[in-house]
Order: sequence, then C-alpha cells, then structure tokens
Amino acid sequence: MLWCLFGILAGIIFGIIPGAGPFIAIASLYSILNYGNPLDIFIFYVSLLIASNYMNSITGILYGIPGDAAAGASSLLNP
Repeated sequence: MLWCLFGILAGIIFGIIPGAGPFIAIASLYSILNYGNPLDIFIFYVSLLIASNYMNSITGILYGIPGDAAAGASSLLNP
C-alpha cells in the first residue's frame, strides 16, 4: 500500500512538469525501486502511470501545455 501511495505522489509531481512523464520518473527513481519486490514495483509503476497521465491532461486543459503526446488533444480545447 505504501508503494501505491508513493507511485501516486511521484505521478503527481512528474505529471505537473511538462515534458517529464512517467518514464523520466522511473529513470529518476530507479535506485529506490531496487529495494522492492516485483509486485511492489509493478503496483508503483501502475499507480505512477495513472497519476501522471491524469495530471498531464489537467495541465493541458488548464494551461494549454500538454505534458506529453497523449495529452496533446486536451490542449486543443483552449482558445
């Protein structure tokens, strides 16, 4: 459960920054992931992906700056 919370927090932080997606988050936090078992790492990765994609679409809608290519369509709604 702690890995899920850590993944959500990392997804929020890396999702707000334009250009820093979940793959940069995994690369930055790789040394911490060595201490978990494979199931914990999988839970962390899934929660990070979900939170990062959600935050990328929020920044694309509010500011018109998509965080990655998946959130590009949500930034088209802004005038």
